Amino acid sequence: MFTLKRASEIKRWLSHWRLLGVAVVILLLSLSGRLPVLPVVAQISSQASPSRNLFIPLIQDYDSPAAPVATVTAGAKVYGLLGTLSQPKGKVYSYYLTTGHNSSYALAGETPALDEQIANLAAGVSPTVKVWGKIMPPEETSEPPLIVVTGILGTEVTAAPPVAGTSAPVALIKFNMVNLYSGPGSTYSVVGKVVERQACEVTGRNQTSTWLQLTCEDGQQGWVDARLAEVDGPLADVTVINVVTPTPLATTIVPTATPTPTPIPISGWRMDIYNNLSLSGTPVTTADVPTINFNWGNGGPVPGLVDNFSIRFTRRITVSPGFYQFTATADDGVRVWVDGHLIINAWPANPSQSYVANHLLTGSHDLEVDYYEQGGLANVSLQYGVAPADLPWQASYYFGATPGNNLAFSQQEPRGPTPLDYNWGSNGPQPNAGGAISPGNDYWSARWEGDFPFDNGNYVFRANVDDGIRVYLDGLVVIDAWYDGYKEVNNRVLAIGSGRHHVQVDYYERTGDASIRLWWYRETPLVGPQ
Repeated sequence: MFTLKRASEIKRWLSHWRLLGVAVVILLLSLSGRLPVLPVVAQISSQASPSRNLFIPLIQDYDSPAAPVATVTAGAKVYGLLGTLSQPKGKVYSYYLTTGHNSSYALAGETPALDEQIANLAAGVSPTVKVWGKIMPPEETSEPPLIVVTGILGTEVTAAPPVAGTSAPVALIKFNMVNLYSGPGSTYSVVGKVVERQACEVTGRNQTSTWLQLTCEDGQQGWVDARLAEVDGPLADVTVINVVTPTPLATTIVPTATPTPTPIPISGWRMDIYNNLSLSGTPVTTADVPTINFNWGNGGPVPGLVDNFSIRFTRRITVSPGFYQFTATADDGVRVWVDGHLIINAWPANPSQSYVANHLLTGSHDLEVDYYEQGGLANVSLQYGVAPADLPWQASYYFGATPGNNLAFSQQEPRGPTPLDYNWGSNGPQPNAGGAISPGNDYWSARWEGDFPFDNGNYVFRANVDDGIRVYLDGLVVIDAWYDGYKEVNNRVLAIGSGRHHVQVDYYERTGDASIRLWWYRETPLVGPQ
């Protein structure tokens, strides 16, 4: 007999299957790509069994509408690609390159300075150029591939068909002002100067490739310390040039014999003091100092040397394995090198600043600290020791706006006021993160990874960021805001289990201000009748 009780049981049974059917349909549609990206957590309950959560890993930015961004993967590099610049109207990009094979590429500078250089060359009488950079997929199907330009030189040569990868490598200068010398060493005479981000062809090298001969677009040619430039392209095929120091002409004057000075025994830091800002020439004096901790105020390291001097400190240390923290404080500029690798770069820098970098060390290592004083107060110090125990983030910084490609440097980093909290403003990560993102303050990216404790429950993830961010929890995307501009985004994740979970944060900075603030918190369960 059909009763009301029977009808109620059938209704409840149909309701349970309807909820499960909706969840299955949503999951199938999401896997087929036909469902918009939405956060779905279907809760299935019945009177006969306790509640349980069916987690469907889809996400949405609740605070801002999702902005579709094409997935971009790095492509091949080009070295000295010869072509002609053009400025067609109605196109996505302002400048395009046409090669001798009639291949077309869109161009975008890796820095604003390179964008300006492209514009100046395009406005020239003969806009034939050589381009160095990385080929990226086109933004639209109607567009040609994009070259993110890392160097560009003007040339009067007609754009004949090029062979990518066979031109001379290009050197991009890392620092504000660098001397060019007549030979491979700072004891040679200065023949010119190059500036930060200037691109010059590498036309020669010494036997060990520690000094490079550069030929620049403004006609300058000279030698530069290889550590002061970022080389794009192979050095193996660059000609080795053996420079012979000229023999002085014989004279009839017989100089008075001068006794050979006794070498200074060095047990700590070797301190070479120069009466110029570029650490060039012969040191005024050399000393052995136990530590680098000097505050000369308005004075200087030797009588009569108050301003416009520089000092190079060098020593070799032996340490047990571990992450070590280096803290350099200076007024004015300071650089710190470990085995020839630049880990702190504040050259030039603001007065009275401290800079921190963490570096993995084991065994013996060569340390070098370069310092200059231009005017005003003068001080320099360096402390180093085992890094603090709480360094939960493994941070990696990359050239260009694609994290995971073209690594600049990596290191362990501590938590901020929130788990991840940086505000670089219009600057870049090189002062505080250690090392040097040579493209400058724009067009770089980063990735932070760490394992963090969570309790059972629902969590909210929030981020304030400029420009793009993606956050992963155990490999699952929980925030996706991979587009330019400042934004405040969040997302809820239900039923995170107790224990440690892996958090990965990808970030990119294109132009303008740079900042990232990420935090998460457990939702407080509601108390009382629902």
